Amino acid sequence: MPWLRRASLALAALAGAVPATAVAQAEFRVTALSAPTVRNGVVGTAAQQFTGTGGTVEVLARFAFGGLHVRSFGADLDRGLGVANLDARVVLGPQWLSVEAGRTQRALVGELASSQYTLNRVGLRSTFPLGGSGLRGMIGAWSMQGATLPTGVREASGLEGETALLYRLRRLPVFVQVGYRAESYAVTLNGNRSAPEEMGVLTLGGGFSFGPAARR
Repeated sequence: MPWLRRASLALAALAGAVPATAVAQAEFRVTALSAPTVRNGVVGTAAQQFTGTGGTVEVLARFAFGGLHVRSFGADLDRGLGVANLDARVVLGPQWLSVEAGRTQRALVGELASSQYTLNRVGLRSTFPLGGSGLRGMIGAWSMQGATLPTGVREASGLEGETALLYRLRRLPVFVQVGYRAESYAVTLNGNRSAPEEMGVLTLGGGFSFGPAARR
């Protein structure tokens, strides 16, 4: 069939234009996670703990030395508290050690008060194979700084750390993930640090992963 031959030649030409190292490390991953969430925060002057369930959807597209990572996280906690994060990051560097830089939009909604702010984000992530069984490890750390809130002279800052194990099935583009993510945020009002909060999320879930690097 002529059209099939032409399509094959076009794909071959496209593949030839992409460096072999980039193809070997290409990956497209869609992840959906749902797990228990614990938040420790200050309400007024008293420290309180909130528990509930959080859900995360992530999309990662990358080649050998670059890509894009988008993540949406939301949690419904007890006593009417809700937390939502939206991250968009540019990824630079190989999988074993990459730099991520982007923005985080964070919202906290409660019965007593609500806040929303945007943070500049930068950090490091390492993803590495563990043997040849399809199991991979991941560890990352990020700093978030420089967000000015619209009301008053207030700035927000934060830290985030995450670790996980990912297992890719041999014959299907499906993987499962288990890990833990910890976040710490604080708001500074007129130079005085206030309203600190910490949140821990147990990440349990999986998704679809395509590309040669996903099978390592």
